Amino acid sequence: MLAKMNKTVTFNGDPTAFYMKFAVNVKDEKPSIKQSITKSRSEKKDSWDVADVSGQRLKQFPISIYDKPSLVRYLYMQDNQLTSLPKDLFITLENLEWLDIRNNRITELPQLKGHKRLRSLLAENNRLDSLPGDIWTARNLSNLSLARNKLDEATISVWEEGVSNLMNFYKQKDVQ
Repeated sequence: MLAKMNKTVTFNGDPTAFYMKFAVNVKDEKPSIKQSITKSRSEKKDSWDVADVSGQRLKQFPISIYDKPSLVRYLYMQDNQLTSLPKDLFITLENLEWLDIRNNRITELPQLKGHKRLRSLLAENNRLDSLPGDIWTARNLSNLSLARNKLDEATISVWEEGVSNLMNFYKQKDVQ
C-alpha cells in the first residue's frame, strides 16, 4: 500500500518554485521513495529545484533517485536516520545551494570539492566529530549550522567566531 505524501516547498515565498511529490511505501520497514517530477507553474522548464525528504525515517539517501541531479538547488533531509551522505554528493549536486541535514545521525560530511554554489549547510544535531578538510573551498558557504555535534573544541571555538574564520582556519590547515 502506498501512502501519498505530497509536499510543496517554496523558498523565500517564490510561487514559481519547483517541487517534488513523494510517495512513501509505509508497508515496508525501510521506506522506499518514488518520485514524480512536477513542472513549475510557469511550465518554462522540465526540471525542479527543491527536494524534500524530511521526516521519512530514511537510513540512506540514494542520489540515483534523481533524474536530473544537477538541477537540485534546495535539499531538505532533516529529521531522518541518515548516518552518512554519498561521497560524491557535492559533485553530483553541482547547483546545490541549501542542504538541510539537521537531526540525523551523520558522522562525516563528504568533501566539498570546491563547490561553487553551496551557501547554507544546516548540520546541527548529528554525530559529526570533524569537518571535511576542504570545507574552505566552498567559497560561497556563509551559513553553517553545527550545534549539538561532537566537534573538537578548537573547531567549535573557531566556528563560534564566524564562518569566514572557520574557512580560514581550515584553509591554513589544508595548506600545511
